[in-house]
Amino acid sequence: MKGSKVTLTAIPLISIKGDTTQEYKFSSWDTARDGTKGACSGTKPICTIIMDSDKIVRAKFAPKVCKKPSIKPSGAGICLEWALD
Repeated sequence: MKGSKVTLTAIPLISIKGDTTQEYKFSSWDTARDGTKGACSGTKPICTIIMDSDKIVRAKFAPKVCKKPSIKPSGAGICLEWALD
């Protein structure tokens, strides 16, 4: 309905390709593909908008990079600290 309040939450996915797992982190709300200002802005993954007209919303995600890997005796690593690349 026109005038309704809508809250959006940008949730990153984990990409798994073969033996490779890549985690992503929300980085910011972005402009529309055509360069016009989007309905959301900032770096918090939650955005509330009022639906008084058509809206364009686009979220940007960045890959997480492991800064401090911990090596298990088996040789497999786990990540103790993540950072944006």
